[in-house]
Amino acid sequence: MREARIVSRPAFRVAGMYYRGENKHDECMAMWDNDFLPRIGELAGIRVSGEMFGVVRSNPDNLNGEFEYLVGVEVPAADELPAGMVSWDIPADTYVVVGAEDFSEFGPVHDYIRCEWLPQSAEWERGRNLTIECYPPNFAKPSMAFDICWPIRRK
Repeated sequence: MREARIVSRPAFRVAGMYYRGENKHDECMAMWDNDFLPRIGELAGIRVSGEMFGVVRSNPDNLNGEFEYLVGVEVPAADELPAGMVSWDIPADTYVVVGAEDFSEFGPVHDYIRCEWLPQSAEWERGRNLTIECYPPNFAKPSMAFDICWPIRRK
């Protein structure tokens, strides 16, 4: 796990494959290999960069653990997406960003942000209910490093 840093990011749009559920059977991870990566070439003409994203939206009042997940890439507009793909507009925000050396650190990084970094911060608190996983171009291996980004706001 790498050291936490604060990053401001402008608004952007992510397009890709959508999931809604509780992820009881690792559906989110399966989406990468089974649904998104085989179709990523369909976004080649509108893709902004090579970076890939996993975006999680959750409702804090939802007690059954259901959330939304979008695995995708940044696109400039979503007027003509391939069939079966959706897009989300991500607003400009400030994030605490912690890097994971590989996928085995996924849970520990989230725990660190939630249980250590946020409670110990005198300046920051959790922002909107959104989490962004930022993966390097051509991410395809759970052994690759990536960043986990939580929106934050000043207390």
